[in-house]
Parts: sequence; structure tokens; C-alpha cells
Amino acid sequence: MPRPRSKPWPPEPNQTASGKPGAIQDASGTLNAGASASPVAPNLNRQFIEITNTGGNPLAYRWGAAASAVFGHILGAGQSVRYDRKVPTAALNLFSTNGTTFFVTTG
Repeated sequence: MPRPRSKPWPPEPNQTASGKPGAIQDASGTLNAGASASPVAPNLNRQFIEITNTGGNPLAYRWGAAASAVFGHILGAGQSVRYDRKVPTAALNLFSTNGTTFFVTTG
């Protein structure tokens, strides 16, 4: 017989998987052409992260190392990605060849 869960899943909004309230942190900014940024520091307790390219040019993102035109996952203009199951804990690095804007929320 399966063991009953002691905590509801998924967690209520603004809570971590442990059931304790989580601190939501937002970061946004502009990447100049050929520039990189690291808007989110490493966090071993991260429960989710959403990265949104709010600009008109592609954006590369990479965990724990510098993103570039060659290295990283690409988000096109207006695209976003959300990690909420297996969540990377390393620092987030962003890069745009032609410049763009971004929004990141994490908790």
C-alpha cells in the first residue's frame, strides 16, 4: 500500500517544495550587443526559475559558465523557459549577440 503524503503537491503558490514559504526574486535588465550578464547567483535551495527573453533578438543562457554565441541554450524573441522539477542550482549566465532585454524570476 502506498504511503500517504504528509505535504500537498504541488506546493501552494509562493511556497517551496518543503512547504515553507519561499522568497521570490526577480531580475530584469538589458544586454548590450555582445555583452553577457549573470543576473542570478548560485542557490542550492532554488525550487524554480523562469527565464524570459523580453527583447527582439535571441538570447543565450548557460548554467555555471559564461554563455556566448557558441555556448548556451537559445531563447528567441518573446520566448521563455521554466525549470520547476529538476532545477539547476548554478549561477545563470546570459548573452546576446545583437542585444536584448530579459526578465528572470526564481524562488
